[in-house]
Amino acid sequence: MKSFVRGIGSLLIAVAMMLSSAGCQSQPAGTGGAGAPTQTQLPQSVKFTPGTYKGTGIGRLGPITAEVTFDNTSVKTIKVVSSNETKELSSVAFQRIPEAVIKNQSLAVDAVSGATFSSRGLLDAIGDAVKQAGADPEKFKNPVPKSPGPTEEYTADVCVVGAGGSGTAAAVQAARDGAKVVLLEKSCIPGGLGAQGAGLAAVESEYQKAAGIKFTKDDVYKHMVSYTNATVNLPLLRKILNNSAETISWLKNDFKWNFQFITPNIWGKEAFDTYHLNTTFGQERMKPFYDDFAKNGGKLMLETTGQKLIMKDGKVAGVQAKKADGTLVNVRSKAVILATGGAISNDEMLKQYTGSAEYEQMGYNVCTGDGIKMATEIGAATTGEMFVEVAEIGMQSAVAPDTKFNINLVASAALMHVNTQGNRYFDESLFREQPLNQGGAAVAANGPYYVILDQATIDKLTQKGLEGLLTPEEAEKQRPQFQRLSHFGVVGGVPPMFAGAAYPLSNLPAELDFALKSGWAYKADSINELAEAAKLPNLVDSVNRYKGFVAKGRDDDFLKKPLYLTPIEKGPYYAIKFLPGVFNTLGGIVINENFQALDSKKNPIPGLYVAGVDGGSMFHKPYYDICGTTMMYAYTSGRLSGEYAAKYAREN
Repeated sequence: MKSFVRGIGSLLIAVAMMLSSAGCQSQPAGTGGAGAPTQTQLPQSVKFTPGTYKGTGIGRLGPITAEVTFDNTSVKTIKVVSSNETKELSSVAFQRIPEAVIKNQSLAVDAVSGATFSSRGLLDAIGDAVKQAGADPEKFKNPVPKSPGPTEEYTADVCVVGAGGSGTAAAVQAARDGAKVVLLEKSCIPGGLGAQGAGLAAVESEYQKAAGIKFTKDDVYKHMVSYTNATVNLPLLRKILNNSAETISWLKNDFKWNFQFITPNIWGKEAFDTYHLNTTFGQERMKPFYDDFAKNGGKLMLETTGQKLIMKDGKVAGVQAKKADGTLVNVRSKAVILATGGAISNDEMLKQYTGSAEYEQMGYNVCTGDGIKMATEIGAATTGEMFVEVAEIGMQSAVAPDTKFNINLVASAALMHVNTQGNRYFDESLFREQPLNQGGAAVAANGPYYVILDQATIDKLTQKGLEGLLTPEEAEKQRPQFQRLSHFGVVGGVPPMFAGAAYPLSNLPAELDFALKSGWAYKADSINELAEAAKLPNLVDSVNRYKGFVAKGRDDDFLKKPLYLTPIEKGPYYAIKFLPGVFNTLGGIVINENFQALDSKKNPIPGLYVAGVDGGSMFHKPYYDICGTTMMYAYTSGRLSGEYAAKYAREN
């Protein structure tokens, strides 16, 4: 499983650096470089042909090229000369990795937490240059010992573990309420998906009132109760909805979030118009939080991973953590808020709870279930159900250079989908019209899949975009939605792939060619040959059956609307492979409406609070048919848990 994060633009990492004892270094992507500090002695067997070589590795968003200079016995300089990686994260990796490789004369250096794939891609590029210089990269991997410092001790009223959206909101609110707060973050940069997610749902907000929206909190609550069959924590659900509008105003007025209320809703199939699109991203979005946090005496520690809860007299009394260099940290506190973002980056937990780890993560690769594990170790109960929140797009692990994400939109075009056996498995228009809930649930349950199409369909998408697959009348009808999707992709950040929804997919041929070369697509002159190339044993029968549905205008198997029955007529034919794109896991620690972790007998564990998706009591499979629910929950649960934890600390 790999991780996708959109590039943002401007860098404001310096704010986090000033607040953190971990001290992330940063430099703009593409200019990362390092000269030669004090070096480790290389084994005698490693010799280089002196000179400067350009090596290439693959990062999350395509090739990374590094220029590496050698003398006879060592690497002297490393400079990143080209990359499409996320600037906010890759800049840290592109500064630190060269320095570490040169200092240690080794490729066996740690990846930068939160920039794992940029780190690995750069290390592969350096390894490629090592090979060009006549050495074996495997022999250029001296063990790199860590040098931990003495154990660090801190005291606080509240310790928050995880500085994503929920953890940041919790820490900020607790500090505002007078608590002494320490905020621990595993990654090299704070914010998590809370810095990238496009927007929040809310009910009866100032924006909705201005737009003349008439539905109420009661209406949405009743719908969500029915949707989940009343299986979630209903007092918690009620509290989140009742406080969602206040969260919007809090973010707007206190932290300068710039919202656009989207109506009609983005997909056209959501239950209510609740979506508040935010137009700022990354550290630009998060900087006001950390400024406020610092002003109120908060301490942010980056690259510091919470590992264990400290207990005393049956109460939570702090957190044991570890820095990236191995230094142990003890934070003694009266209350702890766990907000580590679920377990989407933990393949073992995904396999255990969802039956698969074959997903493509759209977020920071640091959410490994730390908070859930810490809580269960002291007796917290879990919901017993964990599932993935599926993104509205198909994802691939290999991304073409200079991608426009046109190929990803092919998965959303309601074309023929088949599983790894070559069988259709659902009405593909569900992933076009209801991708977050019904469509996403079907895709996640199936796992890796292929979209089957012919050259004529490729040509229509290239020349006219998604509209090219529809009749002129239907294209005109759906055009406003395509335009909303494009606006969402440009302004809304994650996922950016929708930027092209209203336009010709002109970059599709280049991206398809890359997919063909990298094993993420197959091409053949006949369906028989395509089935053999892609190893899809039942594809021929499936395509023949589908062609029959197209011819008569009725899908006998899954009742897909006739307007989405796109012909597959003449070769060459294509099978494009995708993985379910996923944001996070849902399901985890059982909590009450006050965000307190509960034990197996439903008793609150004194001093332990849970915010965001570490808590498992708000969601039930599948995801709600209300876009932005997770972000609404993250910031509202964070704000309220921070308030409650600060109050608990004052009173105990």
